[in-house]
Amino acid sequence: MQTEKKTQLQDRFMANDMIMVATIAFGMGIDKPNIRNIINFDIPASVEAYSQQIGRAGRDGKPSICAFYLCPEDLYLRDIFTYGEQPSANSLRRLVKDICSPANARLDVGDTITVDRYNQSKEFDIKAIALSILYAHLELELGLFRATTPKYSNYTYQTHSPHFIQADKSPVAMAVKTAVFKKGPKWSHVDVDAAAAVPGIVRADVLQKLNEWGESGAIELKTGGVRHVYRLLRKLPSTSEEIGGIVKKLYSYMQAREQQDLGRTKDVIGLISSESCISRRLAAYFGDGSEGMPAECGHCVWCETHTQVSMPEMPPASPDPALVDKVLTACHARDDPRFLARVAFGIVSPRVTAMRLGRDPVFGSMNVCDFMELVRVFTDICEGS
Repeated sequence: MQTEKKTQLQDRFMANDMIMVATIAFGMGIDKPNIRNIINFDIPASVEAYSQQIGRAGRDGKPSICAFYLCPEDLYLRDIFTYGEQPSANSLRRLVKDICSPANARLDVGDTITVDRYNQSKEFDIKAIALSILYAHLELELGLFRATTPKYSNYTYQTHSPHFIQADKSPVAMAVKTAVFKKGPKWSHVDVDAAAAVPGIVRADVLQKLNEWGESGAIELKTGGVRHVYRLLRKLPSTSEEIGGIVKKLYSYMQAREQQDLGRTKDVIGLISSESCISRRLAAYFGDGSEGMPAECGHCVWCETHTQVSMPEMPPASPDPALVDKVLTACHARDDPRFLARVAFGIVSPRVTAMRLGRDPVFGSMNVCDFMELVRVFTDICEGS
């Protein structure tokens, strides 16, 4: 949706002229004092998130309604987010081997490595957010390297003053012009590495010249293809044992995060389905004191009914061997049980997208099963193949 249209709709909502059904991002970005209804149609990610969401209601001091719809089917959406971020051991092993390649392992402390995290995400089947978390852990907890200023690999520009560019006969300008090729009717692409390969020219000179042209108004410059640069704080692992140790630490760390996310979901359900005042439990969760306050708020579902809210039982289904076979037929790879489980459960990943499995009937065909049980089933199959 275009920005102008978004602004128009938001203005109508702020003027009490329409009802808006939107994402959490929209709701959390609104500063409207007279919101009368907050409806949680899905289970929030955490008690903290739930508290922030219901905090949008009744900021004018008048009564408002916070409704929470709780059903077991909604756990599937939370599981997608939780299990989708955990890379498989195979993915982590390939990632660490790439970072600690023989060429990188020969570098000394203080040298830099440049990585293309976009390509790593696709190649090793790790989502971008998870990959960022892994690099942060390698940097801050394991102390392998320190992030420095990133650089870009793609530079495109649109010429506004051709005569200005033609008149620039400096060595670096000539190098840039020899490294330009057309990308479209208006935009030209610069191969910065090719320009920097000209004798006597360095990359910094090329970038300075492009920025100089851009600041003068001669061109409109756009950058893309970010490359992350890291300065080594110690020699990278080079042996299989050392690399295996790094992989084990990363996998344990991500597993712990996965369990924390699952625990946060349980905390939300426990808050809503408790046999006590929800408001008081929410205050206690954040460590707020209750001295001088009544034991019950008088207006939450427990205080009004004194009946416990319980989520209906919905035991996961056992994996259907016929559906398992269909997943295996659609996915010939047997190198990653977690990848196969993602396909069966309906979790999108870079590899799922690359193989165009999102539209295959097998995608999500076993979403009524327990995800970790699917991982176990496909692990047995992969180990036996």
